[in-house]
Amino acid sequence: MNRLSRTFIFLCAGSVLFVFVLIGPFSAIFAESHRAIEKRTEFGTGLETAYGLHEVGDGNCILFRVFFISRDFFSRIERVESTGGLLIKKGTKVFRTFPETLIVNVEADVHRCKGKTATRLPLASESELLEPITFKLSWKREFEMRPTGLASVQIRQPVDTVLGNRWEYYLSVPAAEVPLSDHLLIDLVKKNGDTLIRVSAKL
Repeated sequence: MNRLSRTFIFLCAGSVLFVFVLIGPFSAIFAESHRAIEKRTEFGTGLETAYGLHEVGDGNCILFRVFFISRDFFSRIERVESTGGLLIKKGTKVFRTFPETLIVNVEADVHRCKGKTATRLPLASESELLEPITFKLSWKREFEMRPTGLASVQIRQPVDTVLGNRWEYYLSVPAAEVPLSDHLLIDLVKKNGDTLIRVSAKL
């Protein structure tokens, strides 16, 4: 694991605060005040749920980040681990399942790998790799995997950032009655059918 990845994991670990609470006369649960990274999008507030780093050769890397969005559902959430599974509290309301429609935002930042002196990957090469990307998704619960379809996919033209060009994809995923404790496995598939990277997104 490189220094960038270790630093990122350290920062994420430091952003979570655990608090012990009692609910009712007999049940004890752990509530977690979730301070993960959020961002504003045209579809609502996105909560970061996964990331992965992939080297594409010639000293260039792609940093993938995944955000869950459903209007403001994932904004300032409180995660509650109970014997019945993961819950989310927002004010006085408690949720056990995902919203009916989930927007999954996948970011792909193309940049020079840390410590490498390679030249920046040409935009034409980025386009050849990232424009034809398709997605295979599955909900995962322990050892059970359930493939799920996509209602729609939107791709945004790359925007220049401090790291390099950022490509963004917005996936509309049916999620009605899916427990909040389930993971979403996301395979990014290249034009030739090979998997570029798999990430596991979870709350």
